[in-house]
Amino acid sequence: MLISLSVRNVVLIESLDFSFGPGFCVLSGETGAGKSVLMEALALAAGRRADASLVRVGADQGIVTALFEVDAGHPAVAFAAGHGIESDGAFLCRRVLARNGRGGAFVNDVPVTVRLLEQFGHRLLQIHGQHDRRGLLDPSRHRDFLDAFGSLARDVQNLDKQYRAWRDAEAAHREAAERLAGAVAAEEEIRSQLAELDALAPVAGEAEQLAERRTFLMQAARVAAVVEQLAATMGEDAATTGAALSLQEAVGALDGLPEVPGPLAELRSALHRALVELGEARNLLDAVRADLELSPSELEQVETRLFALRSAARRHGVPPDELGTVREGLQKRAAQTDADGCRVEELAGTATAAREAFDKGVEVLSAERKKAAGFLDSRIGDELDALHLGRARFVTELEALPRDKWGPHGGERVRFGVATTQDAAIGPLERIASGGELSRFLLAVHMVLARVTEPATLVFDEIDAGVGGAVADAVGARLARLARRHQVFAVTHQPQVAARGRRQWLVLRSGDAVSASELDEAARVEEIARMMSGRGLTDEARAAARRLLQEGVE
Repeated sequence: MLISLSVRNVVLIESLDFSFGPGFCVLSGETGAGKSVLMEALALAAGRRADASLVRVGADQGIVTALFEVDAGHPAVAFAAGHGIESDGAFLCRRVLARNGRGGAFVNDVPVTVRLLEQFGHRLLQIHGQHDRRGLLDPSRHRDFLDAFGSLARDVQNLDKQYRAWRDAEAAHREAAERLAGAVAAEEEIRSQLAELDALAPVAGEAEQLAERRTFLMQAARVAAVVEQLAATMGEDAATTGAALSLQEAVGALDGLPEVPGPLAELRSALHRALVELGEARNLLDAVRADLELSPSELEQVETRLFALRSAARRHGVPPDELGTVREGLQKRAAQTDADGCRVEELAGTATAAREAFDKGVEVLSAERKKAAGFLDSRIGDELDALHLGRARFVTELEALPRDKWGPHGGERVRFGVATTQDAAIGPLERIASGGELSRFLLAVHMVLARVTEPATLVFDEIDAGVGGAVADAVGARLARLARRHQVFAVTHQPQVAARGRRQWLVLRSGDAVSASELDEAARVEEIARMMSGRGLTDEARAAARRLLQEGVE
């Protein structure tokens, strides 16, 4: 609700201050008195673009300040919070126009752009007439108005969920398919490497053992020569060698002597050990000779196996002992490719099902919108008839969108269209030429949408232009009824409209100055009588004015 308006040095206004209340507020005055200047000033506070030419002659700057108060749940509160502007429901919108071009815009003393002030303004104020093309005249909001009228919020929310579920499923399928495509491209190489390692069948520790065996085999010839020399020296039987016989004779001679302590006993023990060691050496020599009975191709076989392991290890960039781990990894990758293929097929099915659910949701919502549009057109048609625009037509146009343009809000574009006569073509609501006629169209729409539109302040600028009598009375009655839900302002020349107001201001112009004052009951009688009869006031005009005011209260 607009609480107050302060205007300083704007066009013909030097200084004006207003305090407003709820309900239906009326501004009246003779033609040219300056009512349009007030509307201009109010539009500036709501973010209308302007330049320094609106600054009053002789002043350096013009300032318009409007104070609004709304409930905590009003959309403007959340919008303000989203732009870092604190508010408890009060919004002080201030616009400064400087003659040097250095103006500014502020919301709750926070500097904002004129564009942002306009976004605040259209959430708080709608001016219908020559000064504004927002609110119901904004085609981008027509779909929301229709959905609110048809109580389709839950349907829209469900469709939004279906849309997001479809897009998420589609994204998951696309990501999996791209991953699979990369895996498939590498699959041939993976399976080739796996086949190579399967054939190689590497064993942990095998390369080290082969390296040791290769070293031994490469030195086997030299070792064999030395061993054979030892064998010739030691003979075929360890017990028959000269050394063994000599030791045995010495040990026998010592064993024939009596037991004596000391070095002799130690010598006898040492010779006994020497005989044992000599036997063990002969056994080892036999084992070495047996081991040296090699296959001529063993070295080649060992080297071939060792070099194959080392070559595979180099290709995979790992030590030979880790080839088994590489093999396991390749097996997992090959298995994962198969699993990914199944997963892609599963995700494709999920995405298809989600798209079908979304398409069905679009069809359901479209059908509901079509029904709601029919009811809306009928209800507004009744209001147009009551406002003596019975030959006019209001049509909610539902333009089907191509399937690839369907989105979370459905599959059609919604636009309000009108024709001023039965034979005229339907055109956009915002392009009606006549200002007064446009205002009556908007009044009819507001009457039907009053319960679902934001609780903004509504201003109708000369809504009754060019009408009188019964039409003016119908306009006044509907403005008063609309004011039960919204704060309503009307700039009017019609006494039938003015009499319906809860409060009334008279706008006067004297020379190059505009002033305004709120009228008490007696002054309202005089003003409405003037509106009825012109300057020549009569007792009959005053009596008629009193009757109108009484009927307006009733």
